[in-house]
Amino acid sequence: MELANNNNKLLWYLIVLLVFFVLVFFTRPFLFALQENSDEKTSNEQELRKLEQELSELNELKRNFASNQDEVLKNISKYTVDFSSDALFNYIYSYVDSVNSGGRDTIVMRSLNLSEGVISDLGMHEATITISANFSSQRTLLAFLNYLISADSAYTFYLDNFNYADFGKSGPFQVSIPLKMYYKQ
Repeated sequence: MELANNNNKLLWYLIVLLVFFVLVFFTRPFLFALQENSDEKTSNEQELRKLEQELSELNELKRNFASNQDEVLKNISKYTVDFSSDALFNYIYSYVDSVNSGGRDTIVMRSLNLSEGVISDLGMHEATITISANFSSQRTLLAFLNYLISADSAYTFYLDNFNYADFGKSGPFQVSIPLKMYYKQ
């Protein structure tokens, strides 16, 4: 009887092992799919957190832009004005006239050359302006340059490459000022 009992136990062990084998063999794809889905869920959650952070940064930029919209539009408007060489000449000559009528400082305009219409890498038109003038002093020259490149001026000029050497001259001196101006046409 003990032998039959041992045979029954062995048979039950074999049946249990066979059931485990069948269970593992047939559920293996489901286990792998479950692990793959778990990994994908984790990566999607990380992507979602990253996108939520990016969205919050963009919303912050939107709020900042909305609160500073007047200032931003003022800065952009310098590049969207219609380009007019007459208006540009009047802008420069009005300053020269105000300096010349003010007292001992003088600016004598020798030439004012303008070439317009070259499209820059930024997609904006680029005008090149060369001003040649006699200035009564360094202070007058610096005031004129400040007027041209001031942040709150009507036009936005950039000094292209300005070279100036003061060799101790006491009288008037001639300077050539190369400027660039970007505008939208």
